[in-house]
Amino acid sequence: METIDSAQTLGQAIRGTRIERGLSQQALAELSGLSRKYIGDLEMGKESVELGAALRVAAAMDIVWNAPAPTPQSILDQAARAIALEVANGDSQFALQLAMDCFLQLKSMNPSRLKKASGHWVAAL
Repeated sequence: METIDSAQTLGQAIRGTRIERGLSQQALAELSGLSRKYIGDLEMGKESVELGAALRVAAAMDIVWNAPAPTPQSILDQAARAIALEVANGDSQFALQLAMDCFLQLKSMNPSRLKKASGHWVAAL
C-alpha cells in the first residue's frame, strides 16, 4: 500500500480510484459537491487545493486515512472540553464520571508528560 504523503500522491490515488469506478471528473464533482475544475486540480496534485474539500472527495471515493492512536494529551484535552460542557449544563455527577474515566485511561497509558489542558480543565476543577 502506498503512503499518501503529498498532494501529488493524493491526486494520483483519487484519479486512479475514479477511473477504476468508471466515473468522469464531472460525475465525481457532482458526487462530492465540488466543481469539475477542482477535481482536475486535485488530481493534478495542485498544492493549493483546499484540504477540507479534498477530504470530501476522498471520502466520496472511500479513500480513508487512519488517524494515529490517541495520545495522552489528546485524551486529556478532549475530556477537559467534555467536563467543562457538563459542568456548564449543571450535570456535575456526569462531569465527575468523565473525569474518573479520563484519569483511569491516562493511568493505563502511563504518560510521561502532560501539559495542563486549556481553560476548560481549570473551569471543570
